Amino acid sequence: MGTLAAAQAEFRRRFAGRGAITDALNSAVRRNVLYASSSGHRRIREAWADELRERGEHYSVQRDQCYFERDIERLVGVMNSLFASELCHEGFRVSHAQKSLSVYLKHLWCSQQLGDAVPPVCPVDRLLLTYARAPRQLRSWTKTANLDVYRAQLESLKVRAGSTPLAIWELETFNDLTR
Repeated sequence: MGTLAAAQAEFRRRFAGRGAITDALNSAVRRNVLYASSSGHRRIREAWADELRERGEHYSVQRDQCYFERDIERLVGVMNSLFASELCHEGFRVSHAQKSLSVYLKHLWCSQQLGDAVPPVCPVDRLLLTYARAPRQLRSWTKTANLDVYRAQLESLKVRAGSTPLAIWELETFNDLTR
């Protein structure tokens, strides 16, 4: 792959027309059950979008993985407390939180809305986990309900990324794998 700027430009080109919030929410629920019924989605998505926007504002300075994990925990807690009766029996999981927040941050980063900051982690999904040769039991990102499993998934990606920051490695790898 070329430069980071070229990878970001390719991402912007490929996903032009998709809003950052819409893509973040859709990425988190694609193949990942969340809703208990077909009604109420709009209220849930509006509150979820507000939570992502609020958290995203804090990433214009460099943050670390621990900070991101605290945001995951907050997002899981808020969504489950607000919508417990409207969500599937497993509720709003780490999988929904990590995927939506990391995709949202990726959009902000690639559109230069984070200044010099780089997202502390990347979106975790089966494609990347398989490419990174993560153990089979870790490849199903949609089942991730706790931070220990999520951390193990990130560790598998970090091994493959080597010294390259995860967000940069994922952007370049994702572009290459999905062309």
